[in-house]
Amino acid sequence: MSERPYGIVDAWAMPCHPPISDRWNADPKRTHGMSLFGASGFGGWSIDEQVEEMDRWGVEIAVLSAIREADDVKISNEEVAACVEKYPTRFRGSLAVDPRRPMAALREMQTWVRDYGFVNVKVCPYAYGYDNPPNSKLWYPIYAKACELGVSVTIQVGHTGPLLPSEPGRPIYLDEVALTFPELTIVGAHIGWPWEEEMGMLAWKHDNVYVDTSAHAPTRYPERFVRFLKRRAPHKVLFGTDYPALRYDRAVGEVSALDLPADVERMFLRDNAWKVFGLDRS
Repeated sequence: MSERPYGIVDAWAMPCHPPISDRWNADPKRTHGMSLFGASGFGGWSIDEQVEEMDRWGVEIAVLSAIREADDVKISNEEVAACVEKYPTRFRGSLAVDPRRPMAALREMQTWVRDYGFVNVKVCPYAYGYDNPPNSKLWYPIYAKACELGVSVTIQVGHTGPLLPSEPGRPIYLDEVALTFPELTIVGAHIGWPWEEEMGMLAWKHDNVYVDTSAHAPTRYPERFVRFLKRRAPHKVLFGTDYPALRYDRAVGEVSALDLPADVERMFLRDNAWKVFGLDRS
């Protein structure tokens, strides 16, 4: 259990109640990814039970993600909005749109941010083929609109759990995005493993680039990533779970094993995400 004098912010979580859990279970592309995490949580439980688990482990706010992989909508913006509406002090929304229909996507972004208070845009390039990594022109209207709306963008980097291409997850593609859009706050999700050193270099280089730890348990963080968190750029790393792929008992319970200085631990668990997602504004 968490006894910290502040609430934790989870940079990437997902609701997992039916019918959302049913969609994950029905997707054969997910079998590999789910086995990596032992994600029995995809059997599903209510949003109330999710909040109870957050309470037990000191998680004050979770940024809930809509997930869209081309035509396959695993978690809709509407489903995320319903969770935020029920628990407005505990959840914030991260939206997903179809970049192949740019004008519709930009209108949707404006609606979900301005009318529903979503704080982030989720981008999953692996779902759009080898030719559409994060620096593809496919994504540029999304980035420009995020700048206009003043919200961050979280981009999946690293290998893929689903049986979809990992190449678009190479962190180096974010270098061009950060240079082209210096006003855009970019979060590279999932550490970037197995290219975590490349991801760390980009977060160190660019003022507008951050990295989150979603889908990786603290005791499994690569050693050089832990050094990066502790010493080189503690202000650039956000705690994340990819809940329910990683449950709070493990994700929060193992943080103490990192032996972080108290000020670094607070930045990691709360302050960095508070800044990136503009939680004071939301």
